[in-house]
Amino acid sequence: MRNTTGMAKATTPRLQARRLSVEQAAPVLGVSVYMVRALVRQRRLPYYRVGRRIVLDGNDLEQFLQAHRVETRTRSIDPPRGISTPRPPSTSARPPRPCVGDERSNLDQDGDPR
Repeated sequence: MRNTTGMAKATTPRLQARRLSVEQAAPVLGVSVYMVRALVRQRRLPYYRVGRRIVLDGNDLEQFLQAHRVETRTRSIDPPRGISTPRPPSTSARPPRPCVGDERSNLDQDGDPR
């Protein structure tokens, strides 16, 4: 007689959902399959080897993401892109340069035109 309560079916998908192939793990991490393989090769990501197959644990992927989380700054140093901030007026002691064709450029240092 068969077990029709569904207990075997309820536990099997949950175990399978925890174990992921490299192809299934890539979208979870938001990276390419090649990057997942590189992380496994560098031993930066824990994995199981079943024969030639690489199997990853979903909990390990979440722990990896949490370990590599970058927190936001408490104070913004740079303004967001697209927002221009007015510059303070220049305090340099250098006088403005005369324009070409400006009458002042024809004056000598005494102020007499030639």
